Order: sequence, then structure tokens, then C-alpha cells
Amino acid sequence: MKFKFIETIKTKNKIREILLFIEKNKTKNNLYWTTDWMIELNRKLVELTSDGITILQNKMNQLDKESQIFLKDCLCYTLENKLNSNFNDSQKKSAEILLWKTGNFCHPEIRYWRENYRIHSKTKSKNFKILQVYDLILENEFVDTDYWYLFGYDDVQSMLNQFDKIDWDEITTDIIYWNENQIGIFIGAIGKGYDDDSGSNSLSDLTIPFVGCFLIELFYEIKNETLRYDIALLSVLIYKSKTKKIEKLQQMKNWMLENGFNSDNRSNTAFNPMKYLQETLKEANN
Repeated sequence: MKFKFIETIKTKNKIREILLFIEKNKTKNNLYWTTDWMIELNRKLVELTSDGITILQNKMNQLDKESQIFLKDCLCYTLENKLNSNFNDSQKKSAEILLWKTGNFCHPEIRYWRENYRIHSKTKSKNFKILQVYDLILENEFVDTDYWYLFGYDDVQSMLNQFDKIDWDEITTDIIYWNENQIGIFIGAIGKGYDDDSGSNSLSDLTIPFVGCFLIELFYEIKNETLRYDIALLSVLIYKSKTKKIEKLQQMKNWMLENGFNSDNRSNTAFNPMKYLQETLKEANN
């Protein structure tokens, strides 16, 4: 009992030391807080037991928002084994609980990206509607895919419903300046609800023909095989566009044949991208 009491006193003293350390150094410049402070605070955190980290969680309300961010950043990098000292398994569990139970947590690298993301812009467009879409993609480019499936893709589809022919013509020429990851996100947004023929989507009937024409043009322009594969999966949208661009459709068909889209595994399913493309070519030739 006496030993446990002594250990509790030691833990409380360590926590007090951590809180004082953050309070004392929080006004220092960002360079300090990304180098020296991390190493020192990392050492202090690893000295805590798992119970100590749990107690620290209950003390978080003693820190202002900025100080909580400093502490969580260090916890995050310690969990990822990016600093000098590492947590054991029980410490890791307590630290993970602390991160997720004390308000919205944002990974420090994602937060830094969001604070500075516009300096990485690739777009050449001055079109407000295109910039609105691109800005959303750029800001959240490295966010977990759950964000895109739950929120982001629907937001992009809603924005695209405001596009007219001029906007689609402009984004067709602008997207070649985007990086491949950004293009992939955009294709993913367009395809939500169509890449498995589920119909769960937000694109309007007026928007779909523009989308299909855009996809065939994009397929023709890009050489990245993964992006081409993602576009091929959306042949149903190209079919719905009623495009008459026979030469480009034929090129896409040849590529799909070379890459296994006519395999038995695909042709015997209700969702068959090759079937949609062949139907599009057939109607274009009539």
C-alpha cells in the first residue's frame, strides 16, 4: 500500500513536470517545437506508466488549446516510433485512448499540410467553380480515405452539379496540371456510386453526360495505368454520355481488352464495364 502511494506521488510529480514544461516553452518558435521540445517531451512521456498516461488525460483541461496540440503531437510521433524513446504495449493503448478521447485529433503532418496546402497548388485555372473543387481536393489530399467515402466525394459531386459546358471544357484542359494523386481523388469522386453499379450517388442527370465526355478525354490524355483502370471501371458513365468520339472509344476498348476487362470473371457479372463500352461504340457507329 505504501509502495503504491509513493508511486502515485511520483507519477503526479512527473505529470506536473510535463505540464510545466509545456507551459514554459509554448511561446518558443516553431523550429524549437519541432526539434528540441519533441525529444525532451518524448523522454518525459515515456517515463510515465500506462496508468500515468491515463491520469495525464484527466489533466488535459489544465492546458490551453495550443498546449494540448503540442502534447498530442508528441504523443502521436511517440506512438509512431519517430522519436528517441518508444512506448511499450500498455503505454501505447493508454496514449491512443488519450489522443482520441480528448477532442478532435488531427495528425500533425495533416494539420501542417492544411495550414500551408495552397503553396502546393498545381492548377492553372482562374475559374471559381474549378478552384472550389480543386481547393477541397488539395486541402484534404492526404486525409484518410474514410473522409472521402463518407463526406468528400459527395461534396465534390454536389459542386460538379453546378458545372456547365464551359466549366467542363476548362477542367478537361486544367486537370493535366494536377498531380496523379489529385486526379485519382477526382476520379474517385466522380465514380462514387457508379464503379460498382450501385447507383448511390449525387450527380444530377444533367451532369452525367458531361462527366462521361470528360472521362473519355481524360483517358485519352493520361498514361498512368492505375488512373486509366479507374476510368475504365466507370464505362457506365461514358455510356450514359452518348459520346460519338469513336476513335477515342476504340482506343479505350483496345486498352481494356489488353488489360483483362473481357475476362469471364467480369463478363458474367451484372456490373460489366466492357459491356458498357461496347454498347457505347455500337451506338456511336449507328
